[in-house]
Amino acid sequence: MEWPPTGTLAFEVSLLSRQHRRDQLEVNLFGVFRVTHAVLPVLREQCTGHIIQVSSIGGVAAFPVLAATTPSKWALEVITESLAQEGSGCGAAFVVE
Repeated sequence: MEWPPTGTLAFEVSLLSRQHRRDQLEVNLFGVFRVTHAVLPVLREQCTGHIIQVSSIGGVAAFPVLAATTPSKWALEVITESLAQEGSGCGAAFVVE
């Protein structure tokens, strides 16, 4: 059995493998990059639309046993803020909830 189990969020970082930490970033951050990158050309062409990113409290505060997931949530917050500034002149809206 893999330890900790895949999909587990709350463990001390010392108990998580390097691959587990990479997997968290792959899903929570780079997955969002890929989807956003695919949608941006359409938003720019239409000059309207919304991208709503789903984050968590981990995007604004650090907590014990969430060191594997919190960095990706902080990055998502900052990326969405940057996208909002880039898209503000066009009418596209970027929101993180």
